[in-house]
Amino acid sequence: MSTTDPVVPQTAPLAPEQVASLNSLLKGLQADQLLWIEGFISGLRAGSGSATPATVAPAAAPVATPELTVLYGTESGNSESLADLTVKAAKSAGFKSKAVNMADLKLGKLKDIQNLLVIVSTWGEGDPPETAADFYEAFMSDKAPKLADTRFSVMGLGDTSYEDFCKMGKDFDARLEALGGKRIADRVDADVDYDDDFAKWHKAALKALKAAAQPAAAPASAPAPAAQPAAPIKYSRKNPFPAELNERVMLNGEGSAKETIHLEFSL
Repeated sequence: MSTTDPVVPQTAPLAPEQVASLNSLLKGLQADQLLWIEGFISGLRAGSGSATPATVAPAAAPVATPELTVLYGTESGNSESLADLTVKAAKSAGFKSKAVNMADLKLGKLKDIQNLLVIVSTWGEGDPPETAADFYEAFMSDKAPKLADTRFSVMGLGDTSYEDFCKMGKDFDARLEALGGKRIADRVDADVDYDDDFAKWHKAALKALKAAAQPAAAPASAPAPAAQPAAPIKYSRKNPFPAELNERVMLNGEGSAKETIHLEFSL
């Protein structure tokens, strides 16, 4: 007899009378008897075709919020106002966005911007805004960094009464492409009445940027195969069923030359 009898824990998903019955059964059982019961219950589970609980899939990694820089060059403030409106629309679309004046951006930082929208006006005979002149000069020079990882779109503001209409927008658009940037929405050249053009441009650009920023969908993993029920044991002459003999009775009377025996098995 074991020195410590196993006891069913109170947290077991069983009724009180079931716990009492199990505790009564387990009391005084030897190690080999417990091992037999364990094998018996395992056989019941296999025979019922119960599947092993499925492994819980790990939680999907959180998707990083895409960042967007709206770079503007302005003289009268129109480009800045449109940049602010673009930032608000971008935040509503799920971007972490900010507006940056060309006068405040160091040229070397440009290569770190992955998503870039540019709004720039043209003044006089195709000149940049005064506050953007230094940045424009450096950007058009050999000092400009390669922008292979940059997605961009440009909106130019101008006046069709001037010969070099929206020259700054055209220059920035062409230079960004030449430096390796990927244009995700066509450049828009807007006249003094620019509201409709701006609405179409920023909606198209944000839609394209959001689509490009979405991570590629991982291939769906095949579901784990369900556990197969244990194959039933087949008994034959070579693999007889191990039945217990309950009764053995001699059917012939005393002195008979024949021996006929009645055997009764427990099946």
